[in-house]
Amino acid sequence: MKLHFTVASSAGLVRENNEDMALLVGAFYRDVTDELPQVTLSPESRFCAVVADGMGGYEGGEVASEMALRSLGAFIAAQPDDVDVDGLISKLKADWLADVTAAMLEAAAADSRLASMGTTLTGFIFIGGRVLLVNVGDSRVYRLRDGFLKQMTIDHSLRQLTGDMSQPSNVIYNAIGLQESFIDVSDVTARIAPGDRYVICSDGLCDMLDDDEIAAVASAPAPASDIASAACRAGGADNVTVVTVDVEA
Repeated sequence: MKLHFTVASSAGLVRENNEDMALLVGAFYRDVTDELPQVTLSPESRFCAVVADGMGGYEGGEVASEMALRSLGAFIAAQPDDVDVDGLISKLKADWLADVTAAMLEAAAADSRLASMGTTLTGFIFIGGRVLLVNVGDSRVYRLRDGFLKQMTIDHSLRQLTGDMSQPSNVIYNAIGLQESFIDVSDVTARIAPGDRYVICSDGLCDMLDDDEIAAVASAPAPASDIASAACRAGGADNVTVVTVDVEA
């Protein structure tokens, strides 16, 4: 399976700083755009395509998103060559989440500027020939297939939980950094098909554009920078980070 990635991350038009960050094939992206060489997925592959949207004030959000992504990248890189992916999923939900949460709480206790920091985390982990979809919070993964857009993640927001559309879309009940949090992990290997395009994004995209608008601007071969720019043209009220993943047809 051959994959092609693009990434874009910006502060948007209103916020002064960018609390988003992306981890993509071992590199970290904030306030940049890039297009990666094609990656061939094999049983030996191990990398992430993940977006984190930090929260907790001017300092806290930036620190939280970077801490989570660096921790996740190190965790995946440390897995043995003969990794048991099912066991990895269990460790991700328990050990890794507990460790990164403890690290954030410790950092927040030591520095008042980091009080109440936390982050969403959403995207794919490619390891052992498998594709894992991970999600914490309300950043999203979309799939574009044959012109149809499907949201693959479920928002951990009060609006989604209650069905009450009067709830602000950005009020979430689950984030890395909270003492009580969880991570959704599912094996989606069998659901990946040639010709698919996946869009991983912070809510700076989906709060600015509805699904029809995202489908229109995100159709291949538009790079992530074009999609992020559309959010800015619509107001750019929040940081926006986009990763596109194209599966070679």
